[in-house]
Amino acid sequence: MRVLPFVLSFVCAVAMFVVILISSVQWVAFSDVEYYQREFEKHNSYSFVYAPKESVDRAAWLLVEYMLDETDSLDMPAGEGYEGEYFTEREKSHMVDVKELVQGGIVIRRAAAAVFALCVAGLLILKSDFKTVCSAFAVVSGFIIAVSAFFAIAMVIDFNGLFILFHETFFNNDLWLLDPAESRLINMVPLEFFIDTVVNILVRFETCVAAVLILSTAYLIIRLRKRLKG
Repeated sequence: MRVLPFVLSFVCAVAMFVVILISSVQWVAFSDVEYYQREFEKHNSYSFVYAPKESVDRAAWLLVEYMLDETDSLDMPAGEGYEGEYFTEREKSHMVDVKELVQGGIVIRRAAAAVFALCVAGLLILKSDFKTVCSAFAVVSGFIIAVSAFFAIAMVIDFNGLFILFHETFFNNDLWLLDPAESRLINMVPLEFFIDTVVNILVRFETCVAAVLILSTAYLIIRLRKRLKG
């Protein structure tokens, strides 16, 4: 096995899975307002948010549009029977940080897609053996599944701890610490909402990873059997 084709295949696999992971996040969290409505019903969020149901649904999609940079403002009225803005200034400030994180993820996905395309081009130019490509993809997908298994166990043991660690890692302030007595945002999306969302993302992502692992491993096994018979 030549080193360069394997390295290119390895990088290609990593880039592809980065694209799939970020796409899975967008698929679950940013593509369907009905997902939020189902979650609100499931966790009884409508009962805890002091605003009309229509305003809660509108606010959810406004958040999505804001994070995807389709609007530059979170200004909206609280709704009929309620005074003032739906979101507090603290919530809006926190969502500025969240938007930067989401937009950073989109940039990373584009960069990963470009790296993937370049690696594929390099593999074609080198006329790399498909066995080498499958070996690299099997290694990367197997590693991801192993890491995901540890992450899933950690989620079961202490999701709240992981949630806090995530925020302390990616945010350099405490704006994400919101008071349920004052924040509509935290009552819209309680911890249970994030658990469901992470599980949905992992299911979609891991399905793709498992498919790659199965196909790559199957090809390698078939090829090995042919060699042994020949």
